[in-house]
Amino acid sequence: MRLTIQNDMKEVAYDEHEIQADHTIAAVKARIKQVYDWGTTKVRLCVKGNEGVELLDGCTVASYGIQEGDTLRVFFAKPPLVRYG
Repeated sequence: MRLTIQNDMKEVAYDEHEIQADHTIAAVKARIKQVYDWGTTKVRLCVKGNEGVELLDGCTVASYGIQEGDTLRVFFAKPPLVRYG
């Protein structure tokens, strides 16, 4: 299935990634991180238009009713608080 992945960096370009309905959200995140070379950056995934609901790692793409042509939004998680002392 073809999905559009849109990040929160306000970039104009959108990338499409080959994703299967039985893939877990964790696998989708791993693929996105690999394509964008984000390494260990923690990302959150939501369906565009429903950004208040984060997609959970253990669920599959199909379990959320995500279909061909849908857009997923990628948000960067807030960095951890660093304490010096």
